[in-house]
Amino acid sequence: MKKISVLAIFFILAVFCAHGQMGKKKPVITVTYEPGYVNIIEMGPGLGLLDVEADYSRYVFSLTSVNGYLINKTFLTGIGAGLNIYNGGVMIPLFVDIRYTLKNGVYEPFILMDQGLLLSVNDMANNTALFVNPGIGFRTVLSGRMAFYVNTGLMVEMSPGIGRSSFLTVRVGFMLSRKYILRSPKMPVF
Repeated sequence: MKKISVLAIFFILAVFCAHGQMGKKKPVITVTYEPGYVNIIEMGPGLGLLDVEADYSRYVFSLTSVNGYLINKTFLTGIGAGLNIYNGGVMIPLFVDIRYTLKNGVYEPFILMDQGLLLSVNDMANNTALFVNPGIGFRTVLSGRMAFYVNTGLMVEMSPGIGRSSFLTVRVGFMLSRKYILRSPKMPVF
């Protein structure tokens, strides 16, 4: 009988202690996006896949800027340009960037598609290429006008002079917006 009463007292104390934890709630952060102009600045490396002995196929380091328009909270499109540094030379990407956010919240997963031209600085007539770079990533809001991006993709480029090259890319960057994109009573908007 003693064991049952001791167990009952411990059970009742545990229930009261657990009930005391339920009252604490975290502040809710809501992210709302207003349509308008955005600028996305990204950079990152790419590692060559398959045949990596040829020029322009072992590695790439990209620095790009996309000027775009946030159509609604899930769809963003824009045009971009930048600089790609390869093991065989330098190319200038000119491309269209399309991003679709899958779920809005603090950490927002998205899919993206970049496609366009790679203009060779060394030999534009023979080494200019077409490329496509589908990918996935996530973004998180840092302040009222800035979000942080991380994405990874598979960049494939095709050229008569170079052939076909594939890269596994990882990019990090920031989205800058003229409009406020963060609404929270606890966080200041800069």
